[in-house]
Amino acid sequence: MYPRSGYDTYRKEGVAGSNPAAPTSQSPRPTAQGPKPEGLKTGPGDADNASMTPAFFEPAPLSAKEIAELIEGTRWSDQFSWQDILTLAKYCVAYYEPAGTTLVREGDRDRFMCLVTEGRVRIQKDQGFGGSHVIAQLGPGQAFGEMALFDAEPRSATVEAETDTTLVRLSTEDFQRLTREAPELGIKLLTKIASLMSQRLRQTSGRLVEALAGG
Repeated sequence: MYPRSGYDTYRKEGVAGSNPAAPTSQSPRPTAQGPKPEGLKTGPGDADNASMTPAFFEPAPLSAKEIAELIEGTRWSDQFSWQDILTLAKYCVAYYEPAGTTLVREGDRDRFMCLVTEGRVRIQKDQGFGGSHVIAQLGPGQAFGEMALFDAEPRSATVEAETDTTLVRLSTEDFQRLTREAPELGIKLLTKIASLMSQRLRQTSGRLVEALAGG
């Protein structure tokens, strides 16, 4: 279900195109360890970086219809009609990120969620002294960062691309715009996100009970 018109060229050549709904930037693309463009703030405590596109993200040159096809190709779309998905896609931006890219850094205050449509990411917690612990791996149809749509708290974990990964991103700003302009879809999306967060909480509670019982 992945759209390929212009997409394979983008992936092979690393060409940044223009999505009419996407933010654009002429800034050079740094690596995860490289310098940040002047003025970009991504560290903990930066109050003015909400909804900002991370420096390492470069929008893929996909139309809203192509983004909708990416979303539809995952089980995440099961509760939405094609028209719902097409409307949602108009508020989203697609990205292709190579393996090893840090997508979200623990402690940052950027505000967006991402749906993985291709590839795999790992979620890890900082253990101090330069160490980290992988707590989950996510693949197509799974999302991360949903809580950031609703609060301005620091990110609770780091997310890295374990393989070359395609993502669909929805920022807090665009989510709020969607709920104003398409309220019925906004309610469906809220219900979907609430259900996913509830499932994760139940899973976490189950693991905690097992750990306490084993101890």
